[in-house]
Amino acid sequence: FDEASFAAAEIRRLVREEGYRYEDIALLARDMGSRAASIEAAFDRYGVPLFIDGGRTVEAMPLTRFVRRLLMLALRPLDREEGLMLLKCGILQPISTGDTDEPAYNMQEDISAFEQYTYVWDLTGFSLRKPFTRNPSGFSEREMSDRDREKLAGAERMRKLLVGVYDDFKAAYEKQGISRGIYQLLIQYGADKHLQAECDQLLEEGLELDAENLRLSWDCLMGFLDAAETLRRVRD
Repeated sequence: FDEASFAAAEIRRLVREEGYRYEDIALLARDMGSRAASIEAAFDRYGVPLFIDGGRTVEAMPLTRFVRRLLMLALRPLDREEGLMLLKCGILQPISTGDTDEPAYNMQEDISAFEQYTYVWDLTGFSLRKPFTRNPSGFSEREMSDRDREKLAGAERMRKLLVGVYDDFKAAYEKQGISRGIYQLLIQYGADKHLQAECDQLLEEGLELDAENLRLSWDCLMGFLDAAETLRRVRD
């Protein structure tokens, strides 16, 4: 596990400090099958996206990781690291306002901008409730460039998304319980539609097994939430 943690930390450093992209980096292991769980855990902890060319554990499925991070965000309100790992699960999309003039954006670039901004200005917890207005490059006498403004706008989109998710989940589980709160949040943010679209895309690419695993991850989670809610009602 120490090797996996070192690799994850070094990859994150290369991306943040030396301008690499995650897709530029590959990790090789002699026996990925026996090491997959520890590698996934380490990369998840450091917020480094990971694709393993081979079988994936249930714990590594995006939906499972999302629910786990959602619960951790509730336990550690608006914690930067938990928030970043939640955003990187690939489940969330900002809720559309319905405005046809909404600007196009790249979710991964926005997450990267949010990560950079929060580290440059050392923001975590309830400090994330304040809108981002400062230069994403840090203290500087020069005016923000167009690229700086794009990064700032992207970081602010992710801040609003993360705070919205936290507030919506907190309100839901305090009123209806954890199980119903999770389900309501997933539907509210279109996770069911997003996963269905991803399944359809995988089927188009001929990846039937991956599509079936994704579908099963949703069905299993729904079964678990239903059972947990039934148990809560019986105990009440």
